[in-house]
Amino acid sequence: MKIALVGATGNIGRQIARHALAKGHQVKAIVRSEKALPAELAGASLAIAPLDDAAALAAVIRGHDVLASAYGPRPGDDIGQIAAVAAQLVAAAREANVPRLVVVGVRAAWRSPRACNWSTRRISRPLTNPSHSPHAMH
Repeated sequence: MKIALVGATGNIGRQIARHALAKGHQVKAIVRSEKALPAELAGASLAIAPLDDAAALAAVIRGHDVLASAYGPRPGDDIGQIAAVAAQLVAAAREANVPRLVVVGVRAAWRSPRACNWSTRRISRPLTNPSHSPHAMH
């Protein structure tokens, strides 16, 4: 399977890329700026594309079986960027005729001096077992 992966150098993206490469899938790591891929992602190809440009993203992902995103805003960035990037990914996948789009993320909670009553709750079962999803990479 040819996988285009946004956020491949982040914590979640690296895990997705490593797993996919180990299973023999082709991985294209899409990053926002020029950088060397970590050694653990040897075998992945690299593409640089701005995440706010659907046409540029479409050019990079054309011909792939799936567009996966582990995008997360950089520290200090507006959290609202997540929705904006998701919209660009949908537009790019449609323009490039990529049949599948998978978006993953993490929900975290913390205590801050301004918000004392943060809590978390389990909202979905973990997908660590491929049998939990009919579309998991095998």
